Amino acid sequence: MVAVGEVAVAAALSHEVLKSQHYKHSQVTEACAANAKCPLKVFVRRLHSNVSLWWTFGGGTKLFIKTGLVVKPSVSLLPPSSLQLSDGTASLLCLLSAYSPQGALPSWTVDGAEVNEGVLTSTEEQKDGIYSRSSTLTLSKERWEEAEVFGCTVSHHDTTQVALFRKSRCEVH
Repeated sequence: MVAVGEVAVAAALSHEVLKSQHYKHSQVTEACAANAKCPLKVFVRRLHSNVSLWWTFGGGTKLFIKTGLVVKPSVSLLPPSSLQLSDGTASLLCLLSAYSPQGALPSWTVDGAEVNEGVLTSTEEQKDGIYSRSSTLTLSKERWEEAEVFGCTVSHHDTTQVALFRKSRCEVH
């Protein structure tokens, strides 16, 4: 998050760039350079000064203009049903609800290792400025049976929340 005057701008840049908070003129992300796509330039002017800055973001970058309070998502993790397990697959559902502004990103872990295969994440739905989305992790019955802890990690602006399901205890926390 970078604040300029009374305008706050957040962009999905690389982790290193976001952490450093040092933006250079015509900053180009690695994805833009690799794909040779035209970057997006954003001009931000301070409201009560003659200082102005240019930032350049790579193709595919999402830009969020924060105008209100940040409300972190409510995160719920639901395990697979016994009916689904009898059919040979296991799907866990991570529900993100009642957050603002948009930009909540769920990710999955199985026994502490990040998982990308079998993940389906919905687009963000918005009603009256409040957002929600869901993410489903589908595993084979064998993978489900050999694993113990399943996690949904949600990143939203400056916060991270983790919901875990421990199979042996049949509990979510």
